[in-house]
Amino acid sequence: MSLSWREDLQEVREEILPSTWSLPGLSIRGFDSSKMGVRDCFVVFLVLLAAASTTGMDYSGQSGVTREIRERYVFSFLSNALYGETHGQVFIAPTTNKPTNGRLWLPYLNFERYFYDIEFGNYTVINLPSIGSGEQPSTVVIEADADIVVYGRHFRPPRFTEDSFVVVPKRALGTEYYVASYNPLQSSSPVFMVTAVDNDTEVQIRLSGNFTYKGRSCNKNRPLTLNLDQYQTYQFKTPFDPTGSHISRRTSRFSVSSGSECAYVPRQVGTCDNLLENLIPVTSWGRTFSLAPFRGRESIGYVIRVIAAYQLTTVRLSNTDQRWTLQNGKFFEFAITGLEVLQISSNNPVLVLQYQKGNHAGDENGDPSMTIVPSHGQSRRGDIIFPVYDIDNAHVTVRLTHGDQRSLLLNGQRVNWEVIGKDYDGGKILQKTVLPGFYAISHLYARAEMSVLVYGNQDQKSYAHPGVFRFQIRPPGRLSFYPFMTRLGGSDNPRVLYCRVVFGFVHRSGLRVKEPGSISLSSG
Repeated sequence: MSLSWREDLQEVREEILPSTWSLPGLSIRGFDSSKMGVRDCFVVFLVLLAAASTTGMDYSGQSGVTREIRERYVFSFLSNALYGETHGQVFIAPTTNKPTNGRLWLPYLNFERYFYDIEFGNYTVINLPSIGSGEQPSTVVIEADADIVVYGRHFRPPRFTEDSFVVVPKRALGTEYYVASYNPLQSSSPVFMVTAVDNDTEVQIRLSGNFTYKGRSCNKNRPLTLNLDQYQTYQFKTPFDPTGSHISRRTSRFSVSSGSECAYVPRQVGTCDNLLENLIPVTSWGRTFSLAPFRGRESIGYVIRVIAAYQLTTVRLSNTDQRWTLQNGKFFEFAITGLEVLQISSNNPVLVLQYQKGNHAGDENGDPSMTIVPSHGQSRRGDIIFPVYDIDNAHVTVRLTHGDQRSLLLNGQRVNWEVIGKDYDGGKILQKTVLPGFYAISHLYARAEMSVLVYGNQDQKSYAHPGVFRFQIRPPGRLSFYPFMTRLGGSDNPRVLYCRVVFGFVHRSGLRVKEPGSISLSSG
């Protein structure tokens, strides 16, 4: 499928936006190369040098040339025990005009697929073999020679269980995560997976409940240490809700996926459905969020969970005067009713999950799903590309800032958006019903910023996932706005607290960093 409107859209943008200045081989909007000094030239040179520093990737099987790896993804799928083994499906689409080549492979299985010369507006879908539980040989690795977006679909045909997710690129993975899931059922379990990117990856897991691993009892106070080789994955099934379980490593980044084989949402309200998200690290969490009801299911409302990573995290909702004060690894759940836009704010970064309710909640028009809600800071400019999977009722919710909804385009066309409301930061919340297919949302004004939620529902079947958003790749210890956020940091010594360091804060205070990203303070 092709989106031939991209060239026309660029012509329209150039008519209403400032011209583009350029250096030989480099084009930067709003940048005047005639005013460059020696220092500026040196900075541009470093940028170009960094962009050129990639690893060779051989596609000689068809093209006869060796191309460069620009983007890499490493992740895995969860099992679905209720209806048997899981089927995974991967959606890959380029985000630039460059014809894109790459491969998808499962390093521990005899499975490899290549894709060649995919143009912007086209995509490829690859079906994966089914997986089980325990130590997983099913890690998925995707390499491409140009920027791409990747989505995963997790389903068990032909039965009614499904969910979907956006995949976090390797460059945005982190070293600290908190698990997001839901309550267990007797016949199925909450699940999370840890996938190593490098060899000798040692992760520490502080579980929110009691868990036996190889005869050893593990919990929050008795952490489990797991050693994984490159691209090795281990899947955990827990008899309790693992939400808030802490997974960390000091150096190498790794990937975490979590959810449930089949969950009731809310608890005790059927029917159950599969939940799955590829988690973002703590360094990508945010402080402000805007949510709208799921279109077509407004009458029954939805459920949210907010997870904290820092001590004394205060969370407010716009529809109540109640405040929640959370410690690290704790969360609260709240059932939301009403048609207005819900706004969530916090003094520290948090992770927000939005859940669709089960089929028996009142409308018999869907099932549970779980999706990460992008924060306001994760809105992005440019095209947001995403799939809408086959389902009876599919919708998108868009948060738009710095632009008018009349110039918000769907596959290059002006469409009618329903305005749900506005949030305190001036964002407009828009919704539209769509058909299954391949979509790109863009805006005529290049500075407009957007975030997207994609979801669908029918009798005993639902899915939801965010459109690709801006991953805030913030190194540990360099949080931009919050200099005094204390946390226990997983320390076994109750008299030692840890503090995330604001960039430059150490120099002003004269404190010495004990280890990257933390300062040791005595509570006495």
